[in-house]
Amino acid sequence: MDEGIRFPGVEGKSLAGSHLQLPGDLEGDPTLVLVAFHRQQQSDVDTWIPLAVALTEEFPGFRSYEVPVIPQGYRLVSWFIDGGMRAGIPDPAIRSSTITVYTDKARFLAALDLDDDHVIQALLVATDGTITWRAAGPHSAEAEAELRAILADG
Repeated sequence: MDEGIRFPGVEGKSLAGSHLQLPGDLEGDPTLVLVAFHRQQQSDVDTWIPLAVALTEEFPGFRSYEVPVIPQGYRLVSWFIDGGMRAGIPDPAIRSSTITVYTDKARFLAALDLDDDHVIQALLVATDGTITWRAAGPHSAEAEAELRAILADG
């Protein structure tokens, strides 16, 4: 679908405290990465969570992550931003699979061939970082059917 597009190489920190290099440290084959760019997009990310949990149970090796992408200028107050997110997520499993990335947002968007950050991105990322499928916005039955078909084909 997105031939030649790879998840950009960025560093992040999980809300559990682990430092990660993406996409290499993503633990999944394949991995669903739910990318949000603004705080108010969390409700759209949340629409994908029940499916992500179900797919983790149905497909061995499948994993999912939430990746909030925040402009690098906010890195100085990352302790405050991450602390606020951590306080709102009591589940340790969700904390470890939520990876905050402070980066050049324009460069990140360009790497994903996106014109703007107005909607979340659901990205299926292969172990080599290649994006094999994507959907924009909240969960939909159509997007779920496409994703399930790809996973079933293995």
